[in-house]
Amino acid sequence: MPTSENITISIILPSYNDARIIKAIESIIKFDDSECVEIILIDGGSSPDLIKSISANLRKRDYFISEKDKGIF
Repeated sequence: MPTSENITISIILPSYNDARIIKAIESIIKFDDSECVEIILIDGGSSPDLIKSISANLRKRDYFISEKDKGIF
């Protein structure tokens, strides 16, 4: 039977220059700060200030990448 020790729940969030993503990260961490939940944030090249704020809110087990892309569509 699966336990929280061997399950990882990945929450993938796309973002581009949207400060609301910080609120989403805080909500996820507040809702469940267990070791089995990780945040994967893929950013399309936001401003340096927003990238700094995002990075400050993520935990070590979370993954964050920010690079220019062609958007979602």
